Amino acid sequence: MTTDTLILVKLNRVLHAIAHNDKASAFHCLIEMVEAIFPCDAAVLLSGSADKLEIAAQKSLREESAQTTFFAQDHPRLDTILQGRDWVRFDANSPLPAPYDNLVDSIEGVLPVHDCMGTPLFNIDGSRWGILTFDTLVPHAFNDLDPNLLKVVTELASLCLSIEISIDTLSKIQETNINPSPRIIDNSTGMVNLQNNISAIATTGLNVLIQGESGTGKELIAQ
Repeated sequence: MTTDTLILVKLNRVLHAIAHNDKASAFHCLIEMVEAIFPCDAAVLLSGSADKLEIAAQKSLREESAQTTFFAQDHPRLDTILQGRDWVRFDANSPLPAPYDNLVDSIEGVLPVHDCMGTPLFNIDGSRWGILTFDTLVPHAFNDLDPNLLKVVTELASLCLSIEISIDTLSKIQETNINPSPRIIDNSTGMVNLQNNISAIATTGLNVLIQGESGTGKELIAQ
């Protein structure tokens, strides 16, 4: 299988997962596609804020890395990526410590001189969702990366994030439909006056005794 064919296969898997709203598979397939496109020894998708990041999907890290929490303030490379708006590349001789020391499956201990890249990822509302990084142990391996490919990866990542938003939104809609909030639908003069009185009292913080026979809607008034 040629490299181009492999990339197309990986791309189709990402799109298939997106089409089926399968967030976990979409993230995993995205990481596999990154490894197929770029000469990297580790690719990691981290979700979270500036406070802490957790691995959403990864390739070539040790199994125990799944339990690792990365605090951006302790990892200057991750913090630099988080503060940016586009891809960031670190020189092979960068003095900044690597966040994945002792975590890469094929390397024991501190990572040797290597190339590292990453980009922040954003939600639809512009808030930061996390970051995508990839590393290679071959210095200068990222010298000739196609910026168009980087853009494609970023856009695919955004599509994957849209799945998460869609699933969360759908869950809220379904919950609302299953447990709809009861409401007063009578618009008679007496009921309108009652609702006005309820609204006036509700903003005062006063304790109110609601009286009435069973089945007359006391619980609805209380809500």
